[in-house]
Amino acid sequence: MASVAWHLRLHELALNRTYGAAELSIEAINCLADAFTDSNEFDTRTLRNALIDLRFGQPSMAPILNICAEICHWLDNPDTERTGWINRMRRDLQEMKSNATNMTERMIDRFHKLEIDGDRFGFYSWSSTVATGVRSQAKRLAGKRAFVAQSNPGGEGKQTAEFLAKLGWQVWLVSDTQLA
Repeated sequence: MASVAWHLRLHELALNRTYGAAELSIEAINCLADAFTDSNEFDTRTLRNALIDLRFGQPSMAPILNICAEICHWLDNPDTERTGWINRMRRDLQEMKSNATNMTERMIDRFHKLEIDGDRFGFYSWSSTVATGVRSQAKRLAGKRAFVAQSNPGGEGKQTAEFLAKLGWQVWLVSDTQLA
């Protein structure tokens, strides 16, 4: 198994400030699926360290935290038979990937159908799904005003603010508590 390759990919995802939660989740699932390719060469310590990197690198990404928690639950269960556990994780990861992909497609479709009224909006963090929807209606939404939370500790709101400004929005980057 190329454990170094998937471990490095997870480390890169932990440092990634470009992807939104849906993209990060799908990429992390692909990475973790690679980790479960060969039950004879599976290294639980390497996996646990990779999950810790990912969890602390993306502390505001709930889907990532859920994936890490699911896998750690299985790692911590001493009664789990190794091959059965790995097969279960493969199935769970495939289901998570399918759900994340379907949810993203549904959200983009719903965004296209929205009637967006008003001239001020609030954004918290970065969402590639919302960015895709906003980009698809960029001409109609140009000139709108947005209050964007910094989204600490990761600071993903800065990416949202820059994205909206490039599309012609008037943007105010505010603290997380100011948006609430």
